[in-house]
Amino acid sequence: RVLPAALASRIAPDTKPIAIGLEIQWPAEGNVVRTPPDDDAIAASVHVAWDDSKGSARITLAPEWQIGLQRPDNYAEATLAAAVLEIVCAHTGVPRSGDGIAQVRAILGSNDARWRHAITVNRVIEALKAHGLVGQFDAIPESASALVRTGVAWATRARDEGPVIAGKAACRAFLDDQAALLLSALRANIRRFRREALVVAALGAVQAAQADERHWGMSARALRAIHGDGSDRQVSFERHAALNASLRASTIVAELGQAECPIGEGLAVGTMDLSELQAHALFYFETIDMIPAIEAGRLEPVLRISPTGIVLRDQSFEENTIHRSVRVVHEAQRDRADRDYGRRMGAGEVEGAEPASSGAEPALEAAMLAEYGVLLDDFVGLAQACGDLAVKRGTGVVTLRRSELAEHFVATGLAPDAVARLLDRLILPHRNGWRDLPPGTEARDFDLGKLDRRFSPIGRPFLALDAEPDALLAVAPGMIERCILHNLQGAMTGILQGDFWVSSKMRSYVGARGRIEGNEFNDIVAERLRGLGLTAYASAKPPWCFNHKNTPEVAELGDFDVLAITPDGSRAWIVEAKDLKLCRTIGETARRLTNYEGRVVDGKPDKMLRHLRRVAYARTHAADLARRLKLPQTPVVTGLLVVNAPQPMEAMLTDGNDDARVVMLSDLHQITWF
Repeated sequence: RVLPAALASRIAPDTKPIAIGLEIQWPAEGNVVRTPPDDDAIAASVHVAWDDSKGSARITLAPEWQIGLQRPDNYAEATLAAAVLEIVCAHTGVPRSGDGIAQVRAILGSNDARWRHAITVNRVIEALKAHGLVGQFDAIPESASALVRTGVAWATRARDEGPVIAGKAACRAFLDDQAALLLSALRANIRRFRREALVVAALGAVQAAQADERHWGMSARALRAIHGDGSDRQVSFERHAALNASLRASTIVAELGQAECPIGEGLAVGTMDLSELQAHALFYFETIDMIPAIEAGRLEPVLRISPTGIVLRDQSFEENTIHRSVRVVHEAQRDRADRDYGRRMGAGEVEGAEPASSGAEPALEAAMLAEYGVLLDDFVGLAQACGDLAVKRGTGVVTLRRSELAEHFVATGLAPDAVARLLDRLILPHRNGWRDLPPGTEARDFDLGKLDRRFSPIGRPFLALDAEPDALLAVAPGMIERCILHNLQGAMTGILQGDFWVSSKMRSYVGARGRIEGNEFNDIVAERLRGLGLTAYASAKPPWCFNHKNTPEVAELGDFDVLAITPDGSRAWIVEAKDLKLCRTIGETARRLTNYEGRVVDGKPDKMLRHLRRVAYARTHAADLARRLKLPQTPVVTGLLVVNAPQPMEAMLTDGNDDARVVMLSDLHQITWF
């Protein structure tokens, strides 16, 4: 970018090229400087020497230059570019305009535009990448996707039945048949490969996606400076979609490979082989993910088959819900990554860091012991222990016997009996084929259309590759780290409920955390509303609000998450505060909406109807509310649902009811409160 702008067309066409040598003097290994060198020290670390006899020049970068890359700005790169510019100007006779470094930075237009980063390794996946143990990320090729999709619909449905499938029952039957066909073909294809080779390749692809995801996050500010904010948002969004597709597909391939591939025989796995399996797995996932949405009436029950055998359908449901939500979240994450860059380069804390591994509350420590057999610190340390093992063996995905892994963990200071319990909890057991169900499991534990399953690599990241008591295990440190973060965050926020957990103590802890998180979110919403000028009461009980007796009718209402009153007392807001996680698939989106339709389900009101009934009660008894709170007038009562992450209900107002309106916490300022 610098040379064309600085020199323009001022170089004579017959100018001879000049050779520029570059010598980099590396800092001592492990040299991390918390206070990087200043401008003068960096500029002094760049030395230019000429060899007139050979018509060449040499740039030497002293160690301070590399250390200068730890700064959050691009001064180190600018000094190197200025040195190159100095050499080219001297060689061509083009005069320089003032200070070379200032000229370079003026051309770049931003101190954030940079191509190299010296960032301290904090995560295991970063360490694997730094040691060269993670391969380059390859998105699933469009050609592979086209190959597995073309003709499948006509293999499922006879051509003489016609290209249009109409009606919920017919669409459901077709999707069931297509899913069965795809899974059968995928299993047959996977059985061609040697088990260890395929599982290692699939887990390697998972880690490549993880590493690339981290890289894009850590370089967000630089990419925005180079390409512009709008371009970066779009390109990074598309990259993120490709990464998520690869993560989902590669995990499915690893699971199927663990169960289906022959042991000790079969083909090696090439790049094109893995790409085709990934595309096939992703197509299967997309097919089964449509089924709950069709069943719930969210997708239009009309499918059309193209002449080439590809299913076509209306996609407005996901465009209005999950696509919109994912884009909102991605842009927020991108903004946060930009902000984190300065803190990370300055060795400070970053937003959204992993849970702290010290000072855990006693209830969590007790739950960890019951669930995993180890304390929180030891559980968090598993990823680092596995990463050290991978670095020692020189491979990103390690295969070793259970006894060898146990010995490695004991060497880190864990007790042998604790290690035995830990491995029992974290090993995904061997299966003799996909339909084989180990003791204590059900078919739903292996439903590839569901995320957060208890028997999956996210819940049990050590994959057993044979049925031996001392099983051969596939260990991917990046996957271990992902599992630890996912499970801890799920426990500490109360998101991962139910039978994901083995112990009753952990289930009890998670349930309690969910209730605490809900009440804390009520407090957050109330505080935001106070900041907007309203009087707000969090977790307000109806008997207190109306001075009513706590009759069964009143008790059945439940609390008002937030009751807010305008300054003049003319309006009362009944706010339902829901700290709901993001819906990640069409199926999750359909299931979420089923809970917020404002209707009775199996004899009980769904969550939206419960909210609407609270609003209706408050509206009926608005005069009592005015007397209780000493308001100057009887207020108009309005309902609202506030969420912390984008939700599909935002795009689907229940029966045109204003009381069912949904708004993000970050958008509260956009509401006309009074």
